[in-house]
Amino acid sequence: MCETKTAAGGRIRFPEYDIAKGIGVILVGIGHSPGLPFSVLLWIHSFHVPLYFFISGIFVKDEDDTPFLTSLKKNIKGLLLPYLVFSFVFLLMDILFPDIYTNPKLELKYILMGQGSYGALWFFFVLFFERLILDVLRRFVKSKKLLTVLYVLMTAAGLFLHYQGLNEFKLASILYSSGFYYLGFLLKKSRFLLDVTKKERWYLLPAFFGANLLGILALYRLTGTTLDLNSATAFDIVLNYGTALSGIAVMLILSRLLTGNAVGTVFSYVGKNSLYFYPLLGGYIPFKIESYTLSKTIPTQLLGWIIAAGASVALSEIARLFKKKRKQKAAAS
Repeated sequence: MCETKTAAGGRIRFPEYDIAKGIGVILVGIGHSPGLPFSVLLWIHSFHVPLYFFISGIFVKDEDDTPFLTSLKKNIKGLLLPYLVFSFVFLLMDILFPDIYTNPKLELKYILMGQGSYGALWFFFVLFFERLILDVLRRFVKSKKLLTVLYVLMTAAGLFLHYQGLNEFKLASILYSSGFYYLGFLLKKSRFLLDVTKKERWYLLPAFFGANLLGILALYRLTGTTLDLNSATAFDIVLNYGTALSGIAVMLILSRLLTGNAVGTVFSYVGKNSLYFYPLLGGYIPFKIESYTLSKTIPTQLLGWIIAAGASVALSEIARLFKKKRKQKAAAS
């Protein structure tokens, strides 16, 4: 990890990963935009959500003696609770301000089955189980080789379920995404990963980008679509993972190049506050703007993104102030 800094409270942050997360959030928002050219959609979907799972795996501790219930409570608070809060807030907003797409019963069904009421909310639900599964397995499986075999089997099972069109309660997505999550955990200290994504290796970016495009083309020729962890469109595990990992490498190299400049600072802010940007920018507000205006034009999409970004910043700053006051109160006591 090339550059680090200490955040308030003693936590160590890695700016390059915050930037990568920020780029991912914005791509999720673009990917959920109505009227997006299919070629752009293919490219975005080839790596944008796998990138999140990969980075999430990077931040799993090597050794963790935290009691299981303590870890579970933290996981529920950090992922499952935000999933439910945002889902039901969006559902309430739809009931109070309905549009032609509003269907409360269907939205409630989606929420209970892990899809969420809008856009990218399913990610929180799936990541909750990714953390839970790895936490449980590491308590019983001490051999990293055996753990790797188990994750290969889970990934293959997810692929099979996707191929059969079976994804109730996001089981196929949980299993298939587990490979990206585990790879992040497995490779976070790998010299190969650290070497190929550092600034000095910027010349590898076109090579990885080319590999990503070739993978997208091959997937499209085989299936007519590309990797989508949310839908039953997976086909070939090696090709899917190779395509996604090449795209992830592009984003990590780009993030290293952006570290320390103004553009990188913006992406880093979005990445640090992805808990708020992800659900708002990643589907709900842009979709509601489109549904109210019945317009899929570029100006309408830009309006949706601007409003979503403003709301996300407001929520991020409110949350920051609450955390600051809570720390001050704890220090005073």
